[in-house]
Amino acid sequence: MDAPDPVVEVRQGGQAPVRLSIRETLVVGRECEGLEIRDPQVSRRHLSLEGAAEAWAAVHTTAWT
Repeated sequence: MDAPDPVVEVRQGGQAPVRLSIRETLVVGRECEGLEIRDPQVSRRHLSLEGAAEAWAAVHTTAWT
């Protein structure tokens, strides 16, 4: 039996929380191809959630823009 996909809950001020099931690397940032966060303090590609099976990590990007 496969393990269930990890779930991330995203909370942004003034909005209902969003729960995402993650199956592959997810980029998070202000202007990115993944999950967009509308906050001027978040960089364009702020971090990525990377992993497989039961081991996942939040990895900061190298370009803080």
